[in-house]
Amino acid sequence: MALIGEVALRQHAAVGGEVLREQIDNLTEIIENSAEISIRILPITSGAPSCGPATILRFADASSLGAVYLPGLSGVVCLAGQQDVTSYTRVFEHLKAFALSTTDTARLLRGLAGS
Repeated sequence: MALIGEVALRQHAAVGGEVLREQIDNLTEIIENSAEISIRILPITSGAPSCGPATILRFADASSLGAVYLPGLSGVVCLAGQQDVTSYTRVFEHLKAFALSTTDTARLLRGLAGS
């Protein structure tokens, strides 16, 4: 599952309006047509705490293994300790509670693409 902050979808300066619309259309298509990929938006009004990007890697067949990938301006940090993975997973689960449903995410994306 991917969580995307709504603010990131409203920043036109980096890529331009047309490119952003194409990206939003692609996200909407994934949400509406993929059973394997889940994308939800953290709305601006949710009150969710702001945090940077993170990727949590977990393995179904080896639950004691995992890593957290944190990109940064001067490189990346990869945390492989079980306590770190557990902490980031807990935060992710907390943020999911603030996220829009899949249906509401698709609705918001369609609205953004039309604007």
